[in-house]
Amino acid sequence: MARSPRSTHPRRDSGSSQRGIDRDATAARRAREPAAPIAEDGGQLDVPARGRPKMGVVAREVTLLPHQWDWLNAQPGGASATLRHLVETSCAAAPGAAAPGAAALAQAPESADSQPVATAVAVPPAPGAPAPPSRAALPLPVAAVARPRSPLDDLLPFDLREAARRLIQSAFGVVSIEAAARLPVRSRGGARLIRLTVKATDYLLHVGEAPARADPVREAACRRIAAAVGIAPGVVPGGEGERIVIMNSLDVTGSDAPIGWTGLERLVETVKLLHGAALFPAWMHYLDYVAVLIEEVGAAGILPPTVLASSLGPFRELLARYPRHERDRVSSHNDLNTGSVWFARKRPWLVGWESAFATDLYADVAAIANWFGGGGEDVEEIVLRAYFGTASNSRHRARLYLMQQANRLFNAMAMLRSAAAARPGLRLSAAELAAAPLATADLQRAWAGVTGAAPDGELRFACVLLRAIRHHFEDRRFGESLVIVSARAPD
Repeated sequence: MARSPRSTHPRRDSGSSQRGIDRDATAARRAREPAAPIAEDGGQLDVPARGRPKMGVVAREVTLLPHQWDWLNAQPGGASATLRHLVETSCAAAPGAAAPGAAALAQAPESADSQPVATAVAVPPAPGAPAPPSRAALPLPVAAVARPRSPLDDLLPFDLREAARRLIQSAFGVVSIEAAARLPVRSRGGARLIRLTVKATDYLLHVGEAPARADPVREAACRRIAAAVGIAPGVVPGGEGERIVIMNSLDVTGSDAPIGWTGLERLVETVKLLHGAALFPAWMHYLDYVAVLIEEVGAAGILPPTVLASSLGPFRELLARYPRHERDRVSSHNDLNTGSVWFARKRPWLVGWESAFATDLYADVAAIANWFGGGGEDVEEIVLRAYFGTASNSRHRARLYLMQQANRLFNAMAMLRSAAAARPGLRLSAAELAAAPLATADLQRAWAGVTGAAPDGELRFACVLLRAIRHHFEDRRFGESLVIVSARAPD
């Protein structure tokens, strides 16, 4: 049998074969890379390597909403380069020196997910190949474009400022404003009121708080119904956004100062107009909403278990025994306080509709008695008489008193939830809560006394409310009121 001719190539072992493959792959990769830039003298220039700038750049997790990721990924240069542009632009726009390392980062080569820096004359593309786009021709991210300073720059954080600019352009066709000033109206949860001047006309820009369960559609529907009956400022066409609203101007004053009996009665009449308006969208009963807030605060672990239990027990009994009648369901604001009630020439106006929905009429009536009347049974009688038009009976008084405790819990839990979101891991001790002053009636004065410029004002006020709630739960009147509302009798 004839043998096949033997190969003339030397035999390689397996290791040599792999090394040969690696060398071939490396050579092929280098052949695909563009030639090094050529200097005028014919030599090669040193080009910075692609990759993160050697400036101590640190990789960390960033959490964004899906549509924000979509926008970021669509920017030329990639996500990392865009984020660096945003940060450095904000630093450059802020008063004072730029952030440490800003100048070095600005001069450093971009990372691998951005366009290469043009530091030399590049070799022209092969014949027939499309020319690569110039970096200067690529659109920069919206926030990376240099803008003149705006009066809003010192009043709002970056995300809200950009949202306000877009809303101003939608409403007025311009992004520039002549003036902006924050009005001294105390609000909860980051809400702000700003007077704007656009095209020589004054407007009000209201930034609402950001509750975890905000529903912009429901909020907008409630605001429109309230404006239709003349108790909420009118919204400028195109000026309604998520959390931000541009409204017609009012000569606004805050409601921190006592409003007197006449002002109290006017506020009750305003709420009666709201309750008689077209029914707001339904969501849940007000007491169930308070229960949800309590669960969220309990899950955050901000309160000692003993303190939470001391509030949960009585409130569960209130939940079980409070009457729920369909005839009592009205369009309710649900969060009346000194930040959501404005006075313009002694006329009350209601704003801040994040928590509004159809529910029990006593939710708003209790808030008025808590926040604006100075507290006490005489105030309860004035509020009930102004609302019902006749002297109150025992069931009216019992329902109002019980709902006042629910309103105190609502405010305390909302403030604690905000504090837990802003300061993860925050824990309050029983000693800190016991040290809070006891304010059983006048929430308006207590609120003014612990807030102001203090960064922990809301947290401190929540402690004041918790101590007041515990006091009322232990009061004999709480048990008597539960007995009265449980009896089968007409209200």
